[in-house]
Amino acid sequence: MAVLPVVFLGLSLSADDAHQILLADYRRPVRKGDLDRISPPADVAIIDGVLDSQDRLPRSEARRALQRGLKLYGASSTGALLASELEDIG
Repeated sequence: MAVLPVVFLGLSLSADDAHQILLADYRRPVRKGDLDRISPPADVAIIDGVLDSQDRLPRSEARRALQRGLKLYGASSTGALLASELEDIG
């Protein structure tokens, strides 16, 4: 059985509209702790995320996710920023 990709989104696109594009496990905007709860192997797309400094996804958590074998993809707001910050490690 194939594992669905996990997609964190919010304001950029609704989950209903996104389902028309890709069959995936759609979740609320990414926040601290979300990536730590995903077991590899998994493809994870980060489109939107919580911007509050207390709940924002730390780069260290994204680095750990990559080291554990998650494949991370970033787009739009939070995802694009995170992708550019972590370009050096994949």
